[in-house]
Amino acid sequence: WLMDHDRKVAPLKSLQGKIWTTGYESGALRARIFVDVLPAFRRLHMWNIPIYLFSSGSVLAQQLLIRYSEFGDLSEYIRGYFDTTIGSKLDARGYATIAETIDVMKPEVLFVSDIVGELDAAFAAGMKVLLSQRPGNFPQPESAYGQVTSFESLCAGSAPT
Repeated sequence: WLMDHDRKVAPLKSLQGKIWTTGYESGALRARIFVDVLPAFRRLHMWNIPIYLFSSGSVLAQQLLIRYSEFGDLSEYIRGYFDTTIGSKLDARGYATIAETIDVMKPEVLFVSDIVGELDAAFAAGMKVLLSQRPGNFPQPESAYGQVTSFESLCAGSAPT
């Protein structure tokens, strides 16, 4: 019932992560990643810009997706993982906690999501935000947020200042 209704509750996500471990470690599963992600990760890494993930999926599930991607192990590019054990993705306090944990001023953090409600929370916490528009995303209500259709566009040009 929880999965059928897309409930993002920590115990379910933790259980899913543990079940997926077997599939990923056996090679039966590989995480699908958009083709522009790895080049963007490499460029951000070269520029020494850290990447953190905040997902409704458990930290374990995130690590499995990154470690067992169809492009290989991408974990060297990820500085840290956060899940809803720090708070709801719809609550500004979770984003403030992330900024404090990674020791970065909130206005220096760019949060990218395909959910307008998450962007609202991150923006309320003082972060920069962009709406990710990718094939397969659920339709979102209109918003004034900037949009990004590829990670390549995030990394266009030279290193940011």
